[in-house]
Amino acid sequence: MASKKNCCESMLRYVALTSMIVLAFVLTGCAGDIIDNKVESKIEESLPSLVGPAKSYDVEVHGSHRKMIKGQIEKLIIHGEDVWLMPDLCIDHLTVNMTDVAADRKKSVLKSVGKTDFEATISEKSLNKYIDKIRTDDPEIKLVQGKMKVHGRPKAWIVSANVDLTGSLEPKGDKLYLKIDRFEVAGIKAPAIGAKMLEDWINPVVDLGITGLSPELKSVDISPGAMRIVGVAHLTGQGLDRGATQSNRK
Repeated sequence: MASKKNCCESMLRYVALTSMIVLAFVLTGCAGDIIDNKVESKIEESLPSLVGPAKSYDVEVHGSHRKMIKGQIEKLIIHGEDVWLMPDLCIDHLTVNMTDVAADRKKSVLKSVGKTDFEATISEKSLNKYIDKIRTDDPEIKLVQGKMKVHGRPKAWIVSANVDLTGSLEPKGDKLYLKIDRFEVAGIKAPAIGAKMLEDWINPVVDLGITGLSPELKSVDISPGAMRIVGVAHLTGQGLDRGATQSNRK
């Protein structure tokens, strides 16, 4: 009997100790941190297939831990460095804010997203590399305060001559277009009547239509050496299907 009593007392002490440890985790937020870290890690694993390969991703999740266990996230923030949204375009810095996210916990993929806003920074260097890959006439881009400058030689012209364009960028759908304010041909200021022909030559400057983000560009700010694009992404349909398909192949 004494042996059974001692055994029961040991079990009670074990249960009490375990309960205290669990309670301590909850009270100090450790349990929540464990859930957060696991969810963030799983999402980071799916981002290369959903958004694109990158030098690094950092994920933040916010909301009820009980809902997270079920795959429901109130707010999800993604920070990416050197993100290849497309094979030819590297985004130097990308921040994506998602709300009302539903994820498949078993497959580690996103199922649906309520709203997605993003901010992308593209350096002058990255932009020129992109232009060099997608065009054969090799225009050179320079980003100054509030303006984009383009130097090149349009092959479509009957007379081959260098042109210098200056203008602002305008977002239209998933593309960026240059609106020319001033241009010179062979170093001589040319009349504005020729601007439309040159806009047809250089535009669109950037086309984000084939990215997994399916973006709608809202604004673009140009500063010396870089530009910042703000927009809304539509991570539904093809974008989410691509992430799920590629994740399942692993």
